[in-house]
Amino acid sequence: MRRRYNEMLMETYKIVHANGGWGIVHNESKPDGDYPTREGALEAVYLAASNDIKKGYAITITVDPPGPGEAAVGGPAT
Repeated sequence: MRRRYNEMLMETYKIVHANGGWGIVHNESKPDGDYPTREGALEAVYLAASNDIKKGYAITITVDPPGPGEAAVGGPAT
């Protein structure tokens, strides 16, 4: 469900921990996708969000921080 913000349609994407990896929550849905890294999930969000931008929607993207012992980028912390 799209939300209205000052009469604009707004799409919200959240990259969250899901199933031992990362998933995407779109407009408060259940997490979808199975990405091994936050970067992989973010690339998928960019594709979807770029289409929403072309339609004139406002976009919000948030990314959960890595968990304990996880690297900020890429795979496991070394």
